[in-house]
Amino acid sequence: SLCLSQPCGEVDQADNARGFTEAATALAGLVPAIPVGSEPGLSVADLTVAEGNAGNTTASVVVNLSAPSPVTVRFNLSTSHGSAAAPDDYVTRVVAGSIPAGATQASFDFVVRGDTVVEQDEVFAVNVSGVVGARVADGQGVVTIDNDEPIPDLAVADANVDEGNAGTTELTFTASLSQASGTPVGFN
Repeated sequence: SLCLSQPCGEVDQADNARGFTEAATALAGLVPAIPVGSEPGLSVADLTVAEGNAGNTTASVVVNLSAPSPVTVRFNLSTSHGSAAAPDDYVTRVVAGSIPAGATQASFDFVVRGDTVVEQDEVFAVNVSGVVGARVADGQGVVTIDNDEPIPDLAVADANVDEGNAGTTELTFTASLSQASGTPVGFN
């Protein structure tokens, strides 16, 4: 009789009784072997996305393999704060992802929230964990939220005063912004 294309022998000598080394040959035919150290490298790409003034924008983060894998590569992705913070700037997300055997990339969508606040560009990270079937080459993608509100220019006007012959004379400089700012502006 045959078990997994290998001779089984008598009932008392079935594969589970014969030991792993004899059964391993049959199992190797079911799952392609990837020699240790030769797995493709998995990288999470960086991305810049326009913030928008309202609503949500999709940031499609691409996960790449350095070469096709003979097996499906599985992993988890999760967001973490940088200068951007959830829930105001983006929506946190944890996702179980995969790249099918023979493919080299897959994309995953994350939500960025728009606003009209004048601010610097902000970032959050998409981190990979629990990778099976590949080695981690770059385990963090950085999503840059490109502020689309113009940042006002600060100008300080020249000032002059007559010197005088004694004591001190106060001199006043006028600082102005090219447009109103929705956040406090400070300078030294």
